[in-house]
Amino acid sequence: MRADFEQLGLKVIIVDTTSVTFLPDLAQALQQQQVGVIVANTIMRCDVVLLAAEKHIPSIWVIHESWPQDQLDHYAKEVFMCKDIDAQIIRRAFAAAGTIVFPSNMQGHLYDGMFKPGAGITIYNGIPLQQLDSFQKTHDRRKVRAMLGYKDNDFLVLHIGTVCSRKGQLYSARACCQLISSGKCKDLKLLIVGARYIRDHEIKYIDQVRQVAESSGVSCKRFEDCKQEELGEAQVTIMDIQAEVLRFYMAADVIVVPSLNEVLPLVVCEGMAFERPVVCSRIDAIPEALDDGVEGFLIPAADSEALSSAVLKLRNSPELRRSMGKAGRARVLKQFSYHTMGKRYRELLDTNIASLAAAPLAISSHALAPVPQKLQASESVPESKLLGRIVLVDMDNTMVDWDGEFIRRFAQVSGQPESDVAKLVRSRRHFEIEENFEASDRQSVLSVVASAGLYESLQPLPGALDALRAMVQLGADVRLVTSPHPTCPGPCALEKYSFVRKHLGDSWIERLIITRDKTLVHGDLLVDDKPKITGTFSLGQNRPTPWTHVLFSQPYNEAVQEKPRLSKWSDWQSVLTSALSVH
Repeated sequence: MRADFEQLGLKVIIVDTTSVTFLPDLAQALQQQQVGVIVANTIMRCDVVLLAAEKHIPSIWVIHESWPQDQLDHYAKEVFMCKDIDAQIIRRAFAAAGTIVFPSNMQGHLYDGMFKPGAGITIYNGIPLQQLDSFQKTHDRRKVRAMLGYKDNDFLVLHIGTVCSRKGQLYSARACCQLISSGKCKDLKLLIVGARYIRDHEIKYIDQVRQVAESSGVSCKRFEDCKQEELGEAQVTIMDIQAEVLRFYMAADVIVVPSLNEVLPLVVCEGMAFERPVVCSRIDAIPEALDDGVEGFLIPAADSEALSSAVLKLRNSPELRRSMGKAGRARVLKQFSYHTMGKRYRELLDTNIASLAAAPLAISSHALAPVPQKLQASESVPESKLLGRIVLVDMDNTMVDWDGEFIRRFAQVSGQPESDVAKLVRSRRHFEIEENFEASDRQSVLSVVASAGLYESLQPLPGALDALRAMVQLGADVRLVTSPHPTCPGPCALEKYSFVRKHLGDSWIERLIITRDKTLVHGDLLVDDKPKITGTFSLGQNRPTPWTHVLFSQPYNEAVQEKPRLSKWSDWQSVLTSALSVH
């Protein structure tokens, strides 16, 4: 993990959590590094949350655990063996935390009354869609099924998860065996993945599943005991726990999750990502992942009859399976992707950083002092409407030709003629570059965006640098306000510093503001090519942005109306002066 952070250009300092001086050491590191926000992970880091409150540092606390309020001591002391925390410390931390993140609404409700109103939010955990999609692209479903012993006409029901009473495999066995023995679904095969033979109660539970099959006259075998030619013959197959599970999702026709006790199992989301309908118990946070009759079915817990009925409906309607599968995939893309999760965390960090907005904004080793209210005219600076005004200027595709360098690099990587790439990019309709390419090319696009040296190699747009210098001469306070690309935030930021130093000189470093949220930066005008700029300044409020947005013309913002527009830098003075009148 350290290497991952360092690859992003981030400094990593490790404080030993096992040391008796951990908290004093951490406090010293926080002070030395001038840390602005603390992110604590798991309920066991309640001590760090309390330290953040003591030091008046905004905190974000990510809770994974589901500990009932009346059992906090039991879980802390006896289950997780935490000698330094107890129920009292945990309750103090919940009360002191700035923001508490839960992976489901249900989990947050477990701790109702322990934290400040509005402090708790839900951010669903994402799943690695890129990995799942890559598996689907590189594997043939018929071959995957054949490797497991299943034929094209087998209706395969998958139950994946540690075989134990909490996961409810007994109900899957009862439901499927009833369908098979009654003749309603003779082609049904049940694959149970997740058996382990360590704990006595789990071994006994596996035996119970076998007994259900035997009493129904249904064949049942352990996968690992089968010869190659016997694979898939048994109507119920029990397989040992597996590290790699993607092949099972691809092979399955239906996923069943009849659990008795869960939070929000990833198997639900992973199954939907493979466009498989899911049949789940209506318990805990599972109803937050799917709607009954849309992405699958929600059934009462411990109800094998309801499970049997839902499976039969899906068996008898391939179209229902397809429609539910597509709806599930769409739900995952919207709610459970890494992209969605990352976006929510970025918004959360921006919101917390907003609490520091009144202080000077720290940029690397520099700090931007508050902007003077009004500059005085002098003999060397002619009177201008720009005098004393704060002009914020974006960099990529506003001050510099980002597209030009991307075109050159993508043509080299893809082997496409540069003229063809330029034709697509220079006339694109979407602001985000990857959205203008076919899905198969998007990973290559993002790799180019993150390639070393791209931002440092950008060339200024004609007249841009002269315009910036002229604004300063006319008494404007010019700030370069730019956002790092999420694929490479650390290197991107460092390269932007290098670009500014190279083309404008060291003094302009003091004018560079790197932020993901431009609404936190106040000014009179913001010259930017992005069609719509939003952020935490107006989050949940009907407040305008703290500047007038002057669009720098690009093909992807042509449809935007009723905003001042700068098409070329030679027109900057008349356009900005006119925009100031509106502001």
